[in-house]
Amino acid sequence: MSKKLLANWIVAIADILVLIIAFYISLAIRVNLPQDIFPAMQDISIQDFDFVIFISFIMLTYEKIYRFRYDFWQDTFKVIRSLFIGFLLTFALLSLSQNNLDYSRTFIIIYFALALVLLPIFKRYTKKIIFYNDIFKKDVLIVGDKESVDTFKNEIVKNWYLGLKFNNKVYKSVIIISKGLDSSELNRIIDKYLHATA
Repeated sequence: MSKKLLANWIVAIADILVLIIAFYISLAIRVNLPQDIFPAMQDISIQDFDFVIFISFIMLTYEKIYRFRYDFWQDTFKVIRSLFIGFLLTFALLSLSQNNLDYSRTFIIIYFALALVLLPIFKRYTKKIIFYNDIFKKDVLIVGDKESVDTFKNEIVKNWYLGLKFNNKVYKSVIIISKGLDSSELNRIIDKYLHATA
């Protein structure tokens, strides 16, 4: 198993654990809500709720957050979009199956609201631990004028969430900064590194 694939699996497993943790926290919140305002909730176990966790994880996978590396805000936007669609699909499935009375709508709302908060936070700490060591970072070559390359190198160092590391000898990807390059020069560089990394 490659280092990139292993890192992606670690992040995915951590996300699933967060979704499970969110269930138990949401359950604790829901059962303690005043019953004179909220109706009593029927007993529910994690097995009853696993389809919701599955839908949420599938939507996260669909957004390709385990395939590509985004910065924190791009990643968070994709998490929010995934959970929002998961929320809509959950209510749609419950309505179509006519089982919505078996579930507390308040509980489901609490669950997705909590997941929206917990997932980005835990994902940030998970990636910080993973990328603390260079072993899981992706080696990249940056091509362009010296000033632009130096600026991009500094951005890579500051934006550790991307999990990238500059390496001009052994690299998996090439980042070409097109500033100051005409189209023919840009095409020549692309062609050169396209064959080099093929």
